[in-house]
Amino acid sequence: MSLNLIGQTYGRLAVTEEAPRRGRRRYWQCICSCGSARVVAQGDLRSGNTKSCGCLHAELSAARARTHGKYDTQIYHVWRGMLARCQNPNNPRYADYGGRGITVCERWQTFENFYADMGESPKDMTLDRKDNSKNYCESNCQWASYTEQNRNKRSNRLLTLLGESKCLAEWAEQYQIHPETLSSRIKLGWTLEEALNLVERGRR
Repeated sequence: MSLNLIGQTYGRLAVTEEAPRRGRRRYWQCICSCGSARVVAQGDLRSGNTKSCGCLHAELSAARARTHGKYDTQIYHVWRGMLARCQNPNNPRYADYGGRGITVCERWQTFENFYADMGESPKDMTLDRKDNSKNYCESNCQWASYTEQNRNKRSNRLLTLLGESKCLAEWAEQYQIHPETLSSRIKLGWTLEEALNLVERGRR
């Protein structure tokens, strides 16, 4: 008989329904006592590895952060913002993060671990995911300038030339063409080679 966890409570998490399986692993939709929703693997629920949506870790980390002087620092606010975007449905940016399945790895639920992996945030740099379809974890995150991060937005259209794909702004910068000029040419149906003046219009 298949195990049914609906109605069970694990730590701060109350199971409301079964979520889609991932491979052979079963997952459950849960509501945290703080009001946040989170999908949790069955094994993590039953073993006690996951006891909340992340708020418990956040509260404990906040208390520890106060003791080491990081509570009101830029790096601490970066960490809190990351968690809020992914785990708080009331956050204005939740739809683009947690709402589309982006999560924060278990290790980074604790501030100390995040700080140990990423260090201080460099001046004028933001936390950026290398692959916008993947989650927040050390292997997929880097510090990037606002320009670099804007170019890494999932909404950007990538243009390919000689096997290399870049966003329009990067091609414009490389070939010293105003981005609006390049964009207009592309909209008119020019090939990228023609738009960049690499070949004569109409000849390839």
